[in-house]
Amino acid sequence: MIEILNLRKNFLEQEVLKGVNLKIPDKKVTAIVGRSGCGKTVLLKHIIGLIKPESGQVLVDGDDISRINGSRLNQVKNKFGMLFQGAALLDSMTVFENVAFPLEEKTKLSKAEIKERVQTELKNVGIVGMDAKYPSQLSGGMKKRVGLARALIMQPEIILFDEPTTGLDPIMKKAIHKLIHDTQRRINCTAVVVSHDIPDVFEITDYVVMLHNGVIVEEGDADAFQNSANPSVQQFLKGEIEGPISV
Repeated sequence: MIEILNLRKNFLEQEVLKGVNLKIPDKKVTAIVGRSGCGKTVLLKHIIGLIKPESGQVLVDGDDISRINGSRLNQVKNKFGMLFQGAALLDSMTVFENVAFPLEEKTKLSKAEIKERVQTELKNVGIVGMDAKYPSQLSGGMKKRVGLARALIMQPEIILFDEPTTGLDPIMKKAIHKLIHDTQRRINCTAVVVSHDIPDVFEITDYVVMLHNGVIVEEGDADAFQNSANPSVQQFLKGEIEGPISV
């Protein structure tokens, strides 16, 4: 279970997270939504331990990821896979090498075992026959698929998606959303998706959380969220301007 308690984060004089409290459901797809600049990605990076807060806690199965270190921190981080916004593939490596990299760095598997694992994961995300291609030879959608294969290769319990459909056309967005949904169901993991694709992302989510002015202002299943009486939620869903937007 992931539980966030009174999480606060500043950048210089700017307070981005102002006391976030959230329990993320296990083995479900949770979407974190909100206006641009509201701190969604900052929150996601706290969950995986890439950023440390000013105060508060991020508990992963009871371990506060912001306060542990060494081998224990590595054990907790190994529960995670992450698909970054731009896929974060290494340009100098082929598709096969990008996906194999975590296995080569963190395991003692043989080359044959690594090859089998990589090819299986690439097939799972819909990529066949592209092992020798480089990221520069791939479309945006294909890069996302390769990035997802790499995120999955260590068989994580939790997968984080940071704006996974940014820069994709509507058809490819739907394909990536379906891939996220199908992957979560296939491996029965906990998935957290930071997204601006409203309302499309609601089609694949079990739970929706809205971050606004540094705190969680609404959470619930997709239907309940869209029917919320909260003015901030309705203005967000309708794309209405709500005065000065705080970040």
